[in-house]
Amino acid sequence: MTELARTRDADGRIVVAGGGVAALSSALLLAQTGREVVLIDPAPPSASGEDPSTSCVAQIMHPHGILSQGLAMLSEHLPAVLGRLLKVGGTMVNLLEGDGPPVDTVLMERWMLDAALRAETAQARAVRILADSRLTDVTAAGQMACAHVRGRLGGSTTLTARCVIDATGTHRRTWSAEFTTIREHHGSPRDFHSVRYKLMPGARVPPLSRVVTGRVTLPDDTEASIIRGPRDTFHAVVACSRHWPMRRHLRDPAFHASFFRAVPGLGAWTLPESSTPMSSVLSFASMGNHWIAVSEHVTAVVRAGDALFTTNPAHGRGISHALTQSLMLARALGHSEDIHTGIATYRHEVHKHLRPWFDDSVLLDDTTPKGVAHRARLAHVRKLAAGDPLLNRMTVERHHLLRDSTLPPPTTS
Repeated sequence: MTELARTRDADGRIVVAGGGVAALSSALLLAQTGREVVLIDPAPPSASGEDPSTSCVAQIMHPHGILSQGLAMLSEHLPAVLGRLLKVGGTMVNLLEGDGPPVDTVLMERWMLDAALRAETAQARAVRILADSRLTDVTAAGQMACAHVRGRLGGSTTLTARCVIDATGTHRRTWSAEFTTIREHHGSPRDFHSVRYKLMPGARVPPLSRVVTGRVTLPDDTEASIIRGPRDTFHAVVACSRHWPMRRHLRDPAFHASFFRAVPGLGAWTLPESSTPMSSVLSFASMGNHWIAVSEHVTAVVRAGDALFTTNPAHGRGISHALTQSLMLARALGHSEDIHTGIATYRHEVHKHLRPWFDDSVLLDDTTPKGVAHRARLAHVRKLAAGDPLLNRMTVERHHLLRDSTLPPPTTS
């Protein structure tokens, strides 16, 4: 058993709202500490996560990776989830392929992790699941919080808890205005258009520049990428400015295919003799970089996952961030005599250890044309970063192969 198996106060109920990675992993880890957990899950009771068509996650079929931070967390604290993930199709790869110490990552599609987390959550005795339900309001009641829940088919209930963890994603919440004091938004002016392919047996395709990815910069601030996935799948992705005149045509599968086949060095991957398309065009606009903080005077509500912050998905950090936050929550709330002290600890840890990743994502996006407009505002951030060894190392890493995937979890100095 891990250190999370210890608890000093097992009678404090915690409500977790959401059905994504942050919510499910937080519920599991908090249950390990002995806390009573109620999970408000928007998915129906029959949802196993193995049928992508039933998911409400927009990027359920898009390629994802779990970088070293998230993988280390799963290996130590949720090994059964990792085992299930690999069993349903997640693929472990070494990003360096023999050059230096192994740096493992898991290639997957999002539904695979959802399925593994749901299966384990359903078996956790300390987690009570309110399926097919949504959090509609949160009100303060002294040192407690009241979570108002409504089922999709009608009926409502109110849960009193020591803490409510809002992991309900990026949608707007009218009830949360009184809790929010800091809201930052750094937009990313890019759209992504992806088609999922399956490699043919024995296909001869050109090697990729980064083991599991390859990228070519094209005119008009456009990029084409191949992103390897599990089980001989890959995604052919075109990233373009939202002002590019040809952008709307990329939603047409025929145009997307002809455009990609003309990309030097990568087009051969999508030739009929190399691969077969497995999806229509999967289009989404980058969420950009958002940070939403909860007022310090609110002592019974915290955010996690995309409800707290998002970074540009092109940087590939979202899953690892969500898993890291869930571990921080379990350590802070599961091991604290006073749960509200634990909430303060969690907020401090998030700002200290995860805020640098957010700032780095903003700096990465600052190289886009729209980002130029932010440079004056970010000058102060850069000045602070100059004396920060973590951000200095990020700057070095992103000019090489792995960016942040080789970085160990930040430690307290």
